[in-house]
Amino acid sequence: MPIARSTVLWGHVLTSVVSNVISVVVIILVALISSLRGVEPLRQAFIHSAPRLVDFEMSLPQD
Repeated sequence: MPIARSTVLWGHVLTSVVSNVISVVVIILVALISSLRGVEPLRQAFIHSAPRLVDFEMSLPQD
């Protein structure tokens, strides 16, 4: 069965996008959970976890 070249490309792009979105969501959740102390507001927790988030994101392998 013939398959268009664009189909393979779109499949690769969509798979990569979904994988990266899942990775970023997991990273954000881990960074927020690890930096929560007491009843600190979520905004402050995100501000404190932002450097960790950047470090984790930079350590992900790029295809």
